[in-house]
Amino acid sequence: MENNFMPLFAQGLGSFLAYMLLIALVLSTALLVRVKFKLKPANHRTSGCHKSHCKTSCKRKAALPKPVANSFSFCPFCTSKLELALVEEDMKRLKCTNSSCTFVHWDNPKFVSICIIPYRNPTNNELGLILVERGVEPKIGYQALPGGFVNSFELPEQAAIREAFQETGIAIEINSWFDTLAVPGRNEILLVYLAKEVNQEPKAGSDARRVIIHPVDEIPALLLSSGKIAFDLHKQIITKWLEERKGQ
Repeated sequence: MENNFMPLFAQGLGSFLAYMLLIALVLSTALLVRVKFKLKPANHRTSGCHKSHCKTSCKRKAALPKPVANSFSFCPFCTSKLELALVEEDMKRLKCTNSSCTFVHWDNPKFVSICIIPYRNPTNNELGLILVERGVEPKIGYQALPGGFVNSFELPEQAAIREAFQETGIAIEINSWFDTLAVPGRNEILLVYLAKEVNQEPKAGSDARRVIIHPVDEIPALLLSSGKIAFDLHKQIITKWLEERKGQ
């Protein structure tokens, strides 16, 4: 009996050790695959791990600084990386890191030409102001003075005439410069021009849904109405125009 026990014990022990070796081999293979392909467990949140949901000791990525508004990442000439650097006293701008390249992204303001167009009704001689209902964002459906961005190599006065024609169908003549305003929170400058009075019927075009002629007497109430005028600076411009008319 004893002679039969030892071979059976040795055989069972060998099978057990072989089984454990197989398990160890499978586990080590799985670990290598996971490390190689950077696999994450099913309950791991890629957007940020929480101890109650993630059993791994993963680390959150450090918060990256917010990018500079309206900036480039690479040089448009040599494709090298751009970094903030001191280019003048107390002035930092994005500058090319390539020592042989002199590119600096100055991020100069964009100019917007705005036009005040007085309208004289040929029937009753009543004076009004032409506004357009915006057909594009921002402030789609709101009313604004005709205007838009100045194109490359275009004079601001030419831009005002072009935008007025595109949005109202009227070929205006500039009477005078009216005002220059900086747009809060945006790198834009408004150049405001006063057009000579017109009496032809306007027709909506370009990005304008329609053209509205407001009699001068009704404009103060319009300015007080919420959800009517698209931009606060346009309200400011119209208010100044009304006040200067009173002083004439």
